Amino acid sequence: MQTTITEVITFLNASAAYQERHKLDESKVKYALRKVSKAGMKLHATHAEEVEDLRIEHCSTNKDGVILRGPTGQYEFTKDGARALNKAAKALTDKPVEIAPFVVDAPADLTDDERDAFAGFVLAVEQV
Repeated sequence: MQTTITEVITFLNASAAYQERHKLDESKVKYALRKVSKAGMKLHATHAEEVEDLRIEHCSTNKDGVILRGPTGQYEFTKDGARALNKAAKALTDKPVEIAPFVVDAPADLTDDERDAFAGFVLAVEQV
């Protein structure tokens, strides 16, 4: 399934909340959530690494190319560098990513928000 990292993060948050609420239950939907969440966490980690690379690419450096950092260790940016970072990060966030769905029947206790978040990941879109 093709989606965006924003939708993956929404799925991961809803999945974690659902699994916490049903931590004593075992079901097909929990199995599917764990399976797809594992893949989603890998995508999220890759995205975080790519964003860090963008920060390094657009941060300020001295004349020798050494990265400039603020008093608490954060990268420093020029106004243009910050704008370029924001534009690149937005493009990265909007870039399509692939994740394999694991579709199961929707349990009756799903909220509307959970149905929306799980659509295409563990629920067929028609079930939403």
